[in-house]
Amino acid sequence: MSDHIHHVPGRLRVRNPDLKNDAGRVKLVEESLIGMAGIRALQLNSLTGSIIVHYDVRHVDGAAILMRLKEHKHVDSRLEMGEPLPSSKGWSWGGLAINAGQVVGKAVLSSLLEKAFLSSAATLVSIIL
Repeated sequence: MSDHIHHVPGRLRVRNPDLKNDAGRVKLVEESLIGMAGIRALQLNSLTGSIIVHYDVRHVDGAAILMRLKEHKHVDSRLEMGEPLPSSKGWSWGGLAINAGQVVGKAVLSSLLEKAFLSSAATLVSIIL
């Protein structure tokens, strides 16, 4: 399971791939949150596995809503506010960007070294001859 959370006061979005294409489970999420004090609106999307909760900060906070989702096992119990869990697929966009940067850096360095070596070799040959 690879859950992700985004939170600003008054709005909480959680993505859980296990909710994708599972309308029954999405309905259970709705039922577990609908009666909670302070909840203004829910947007649940079984196509994306997304839960968006708009709430009144005077009556409830994002941590309490997240706790409710954890209690009903709608999100991974290790999920914390503002921190995505490591991907179960073994990759992440951040990791992909780092790896791409390393590959490009090595290619540029290799090209520069090759040009420097060829230039030095040509100069050395011309000196010897």
